[in-house]
Amino acid sequence: MYVSASARGGETARALVDEVSAWASSEGVDALHLYVSTSMPRARAFYVKAGFIADGATLTSNRGDARVFEEMRRDISDFAFGVRSVSPATLYDLRRRVLRGDDPNVEVSNPGDDLASTRHYGGYLGPRVVVSASLYARPAPFAPDESAYQLRYMATDYDVQGKGFGSELLEWVLHDLSGRGASRIWANARVSAVDFYVASGWRVVDNSWHISAETGIEHVVIQRPMV
Repeated sequence: MYVSASARGGETARALVDEVSAWASSEGVDALHLYVSTSMPRARAFYVKAGFIADGATLTSNRGDARVFEEMRRDISDFAFGVRSVSPATLYDLRRRVLRGDDPNVEVSNPGDDLASTRHYGGYLGPRVVVSASLYARPAPFAPDESAYQLRYMATDYDVQGKGFGSELLEWVLHDLSGRGASRIWANARVSAVDFYVASGWRVVDNSWHISAETGIEHVVIQRPMV
């Protein structure tokens, strides 16, 4: 762990440690451990501020200089994946980067974002949003007389894809929406993502293949009854 002199005293080091904590939590780790030299009180003070606690163990250097290192531990349970309702703007960065090729000229807001009936969800690792989903109260094209929600802007950040966070968020969404009177959730899913949705309990609607007018990408309609 090293911080350039020009960046010391700011939030750079803490942001790095938090990012490592979130990554470690996503790998199933519940704590971080380190050794800090007792001859470096400023470094030790930083780790204390960042939430590390000395566990009483020490280690003597084998380099011949007899330096002593103190073992410290940081509980990272607060960085475990969690889902909560959020404002739509919280999700715009993830929408842009993952779904729109990080194009700064593409509009990622939606006219329905601020409707009272719309629900937005963020999946968090620590302070960072890594999964997004927005649900709009709209009937499905194959069942226009039913009350339903359309899932849009489902995105998982690149470095945590394949860890099950998207499926966990969708289950949380189903539970949260179950008392709102809708009979099903549906979506226009990218063909490349169909396997993910099917593994999460969704079904593909027959003869629903189409090209998205918005992105030019192949899609199919998928749906899942409310639990």
